Amino acid sequence: MDAFLACLVRDLSSFAAPLLERGIATGQMTALGRGSQGTSYSAVVRSIERLTALTPRLLSTEVVGDLHGAWSYHPTGSAKGSRPSRRPSDWAVKDGRAVPTRWDRPEPDAQPPIESLRWLLHLHEVLTQAYEDSFHRVEKYARDAAAARSGTSHWAEADLRELGELMVRLHEAGERLARSARDVRMAIPGRARSRRTIPPDLPLEIPAWATLRGLIPSILQMGIYLPQVLAGALTEPFDAADVGYLYQRWCGLQLLLSFERQGWQVLDDPVGALFLGGTIQLRSGGTRAQLWVESRIGSKREHASGVTVRGAMEQSPDFMLLVPGPGGADLFVLDPTLSRNPEVYETKSKYLQTLLIRHVVAGRSCFRGPVRSWAAIPEIRDSCRLLGALDGTTGFVPLHPLAQTHSGLDAWVSDVSRHALAWTPRTSDIDTLNVKIDPEHAVPKRI
Repeated sequence: MDAFLACLVRDLSSFAAPLLERGIATGQMTALGRGSQGTSYSAVVRSIERLTALTPRLLSTEVVGDLHGAWSYHPTGSAKGSRPSRRPSDWAVKDGRAVPTRWDRPEPDAQPPIESLRWLLHLHEVLTQAYEDSFHRVEKYARDAAAARSGTSHWAEADLRELGELMVRLHEAGERLARSARDVRMAIPGRARSRRTIPPDLPLEIPAWATLRGLIPSILQMGIYLPQVLAGALTEPFDAADVGYLYQRWCGLQLLLSFERQGWQVLDDPVGALFLGGTIQLRSGGTRAQLWVESRIGSKREHASGVTVRGAMEQSPDFMLLVPGPGGADLFVLDPTLSRNPEVYETKSKYLQTLLIRHVVAGRSCFRGPVRSWAAIPEIRDSCRLLGALDGTTGFVPLHPLAQTHSGLDAWVSDVSRHALAWTPRTSDIDTLNVKIDPEHAVPKRI
């Protein structure tokens, strides 16, 4: 492990130490390798391979139906629990009377385990979400690496092929998962609705279903059981996508530490949101701010932050800061990249045009873009650098794990802090970050 990566792992391990120790204390030592879930993208592929390989066996099984299901009658030579046969050939005349020689025993028909199949569909949906998140993240790293290949990035030159192979594996796994989910839906009669809970009549006596029961930790805990996620993320060996992920999370950690140096308090435990994506609440006196980690903002569904997109189907800034502004919440974006190629980090200014947040101007509802959209790159220098029109809306923050100080980041965060404190409403019960604007009447309305 080189010094760059070792520093990332050391700092993140120290930050997440209590949860990592909790995972070890529970005796999950075997889960700490790369065979565990973690953020290793191969873990997603492995889970997809196991589930899709098992699904045909699950779909071919049948179980005995319940009392309300269909029944069939089967010939038997015993009268116990049976009815006389209705076939003339099964009767004989004895002593002048017709007597049955065969009987029909009622037995419930075998049928697909419908509730179990609905739960199987839920597992496919969970894994599909994990796959989409992984594919989206690796695609972003691969895009940066490809753009940086013509430059001087050793990271891109060394790992571009590995990222390309990983993209192929993820793409193939996604196609297998989609076909498997389609087969499960077709096997469910009527409307194929998934079931989130394990059915009480899960047919564990059938080996295939017993095997599926054992796969639950590798599917349902993907991105849920945080100690296991952290252990997998911070354990060797690492692939190229993992390095990008760790650098991104390390930059988020430095962002939080810089806010603390500015006198802000990080509310609650930020570890889960930082590693899995989500919201981190910040406070300085009566001023509140929100740090949104790895948000996926699309045009078809309103994002919880209130941020929308224009001119794009989806945007995914690594870090969005929502702070008080003159007419609502103002938006600052910081998007890390391992590449030091200008063709890559200069594109981080795109969020100035593609992201919007609602404001009130002269009593009317309107939209504004981010105040700033900057990159963070692994460069050792003391100060930030302005890009574009040199108006401060875009630039890059030097953030290198081996740097002695992060004065450039402190200067950037100091500007965000002053902006937030300057525009904090005097009335303490007004929370600018939790206000939406009715587009018709432009009246502030709480979420």
